[in-house]
Amino acid sequence: MSTRVCINRYGKSVIHTCCQLDYRTAQDMIDGTIRIDPASGDCVGLELWEEHRRPIGDHKMDDVINDVKLLNSIAQARRALRMVRALSLIHI
Repeated sequence: MSTRVCINRYGKSVIHTCCQLDYRTAQDMIDGTIRIDPASGDCVGLELWEEHRRPIGDHKMDDVINDVKLLNSIAQARRALRMVRALSLIHI
């Protein structure tokens, strides 16, 4: 018999956000409706991103858009993995 010891540490943390996103704005970034034009460096679809929700301080719009796309790709990969695991359980 083996014993498994798990040590969890819970602590306080503070998250400072550089902007506010709603689901519609994030989806527009994923779909490419809000994007950075590589030729000009300007934000296309900027009118869809409410001004009070845009990045503040030293944060850049293209960083936020790229991060949203990265998080979406991670979520899609994890979802696909869950589906594969669920299908393998069905076929046992």
